[in-house]
Amino acid sequence: MAGALAMGAHRFSEAEDFLKQASVAAKDANLPRMTADSQLRLSNPYESEGQIEKAAVAIDAANTDQERAEEPFHLPEYIAKKVKFKQQQGISRPPTSCTARR
Repeated sequence: MAGALAMGAHRFSEAEDFLKQASVAAKDANLPRMTADSQLRLSNPYESEGQIEKAAVAIDAANTDQERAEEPFHLPEYIAKKVKFKQQQGISRPPTSCTARR
């Protein structure tokens, strides 16, 4: 919540600190869904500041943690955000069976 409030006030450094703390707490409590959510949200201040590489790293961590969760409901959202950051970094790969249009 504090991270979201800081983001709303455009205090990106403060938001980053709160979201990192939330991620560590969730990881220490062995809550992969909450860890993934914190990492997903951590990508927002990075993206807002144009730190796409850091945003991509946060999304990769979110993907890993979401895959560990028993019911990965939000995994498509995380993958879509990762693709967005990769495109912004100028990294593109040939379509896979998951992304290819038929």
